[in-house]
Amino acid sequence: TPETHPDIHFWTLKDYKAWIDTPKVQVADRGKEHYLKDKDGSEVSGKCLTEIQAVVCGAWAKLVNQKLAPQIWGKLSASGQHLFHSLMETSYPLFTYSEGHQKLEHLAQNLYCAWCINNLDKVCNWKK
Repeated sequence: TPETHPDIHFWTLKDYKAWIDTPKVQVADRGKEHYLKDKDGSEVSGKCLTEIQAVVCGAWAKLVNQKLAPQIWGKLSASGQHLFHSLMETSYPLFTYSEGHQKLEHLAQNLYCAWCINNLDKVCNWKK
């Protein structure tokens, strides 16, 4: 919660979007996923982001293997959401520092389409 982790500045996507549009941020040199912070509020390293992306892809592979992968990320079933959130939040607790899984969902929405195009056919099975 914001009370237990005061160094985490963005608990909602609305707060993040309001911050990202400020002039000070527009000229700052920031990382691509600067809404992701460790529990002490420090930015996640590039190496950690690469590791996170690999785990995200592994979680998506589990969704495919269990026939839960959607064509569009926003269409993921409740059971698919539960599996994905559980896998990612267990591996990276920093995704729990938001309301309603918003940080994890934001990342997934940004990456899923390209991953699908490269790995899945039109009905969300592995490409042959």
